[in-house]
Amino acid sequence: MKLILHIGTHKTGTTAIQRFLALNQVQMLKLGIGYPKYSDILPGHADHYAHIDVAKGLMGESRILSTEDSKLFLQGLRCYGEKHNCHTVVVSAESFMRGMLGSRKKKWTCIENFVKEVRKNIKIENVEVSICLRGLSSYLPSLYNEHVKVTGYTEDIIAFHSQFRERFNFPLIIETWGKHFPRIRCVNYETLGGGRTFIENWVNYTCGVKDFTSFDFSDGPRNISWPLELVAIKRELNKFLTGSGRANLRKKITKYIELQKHEQSAGKKLQWLTQEEMGMIVSSHEKEYKSLLPNFGVDVDLLLKNEPISKELVFKGLKEENYLKFIKYLLEEKNNG
Repeated sequence: MKLILHIGTHKTGTTAIQRFLALNQVQMLKLGIGYPKYSDILPGHADHYAHIDVAKGLMGESRILSTEDSKLFLQGLRCYGEKHNCHTVVVSAESFMRGMLGSRKKKWTCIENFVKEVRKNIKIENVEVSICLRGLSSYLPSLYNEHVKVTGYTEDIIAFHSQFRERFNFPLIIETWGKHFPRIRCVNYETLGGGRTFIENWVNYTCGVKDFTSFDFSDGPRNISWPLELVAIKRELNKFLTGSGRANLRKKITKYIELQKHEQSAGKKLQWLTQEEMGMIVSSHEKEYKSLLPNFGVDVDLLLKNEPISKELVFKGLKEENYLKFIKYLLEEKNNG
């Protein structure tokens, strides 16, 4: 039996993959591939389409699974696979990628402590860690936008890259996981295509499935991208809100986007940084990427590619009229609620 531990990275189609696997759990089992729900191993627990809370539970950050629950889930994967006659079991959550245990002053020690804890609780010998890597010039802004959306972060994208540089150090991530899981398999996000093709290519590449005629590709809720102006509004309002307030604001912005059918610059996405600024960040990772990643079949040129950015598409700050328009919407929502 083999366990595929899909750890991310963030913003590489993970949600689409996880929703597909959850939706097609029964069909996958017919092929000998298991994608367990929480309740399959921990009876009575609420389920989720991904295994996010397993990693978060190990860190003591989950509202659904305790640390002990997370350990029991990992320990129970072998019995789950044997019960369902699986040759492959898949666990997928990008929260594994950011996992840390211990004092955050020594980040890489904390990351390795987390990896050790994952390995200690998995009772399947044959484990393949699956990592999807995305080009920095699109990965950094996408991850930054997501971080502002779901947390109380209030700083700019350059500060974000500096504070969370470990999330972009793919070679050291691979080395750290590889110390405890010798089988690491990487793929470039850009080579997998888009839409349904992306899901098919990933499942084929990872699980060996070739025929998708009997699978359900129904669209589920998407983790939609926000226009930069609304990310900027969320970043500004984060300064004044608590955790529950930020979560509520996130829901209201998502609804606002759906109602307004918000578009940017005739469909073209605005950028936080100029081409020169992004080029400096990309170049700062070049040496570390080229030192190791080719050994894992990674196309380093794709990771380091810096697409041209016209000056017209560089975000120049929050426009007052758009900010006031959104505040008016919030007040109307409050009055109608």
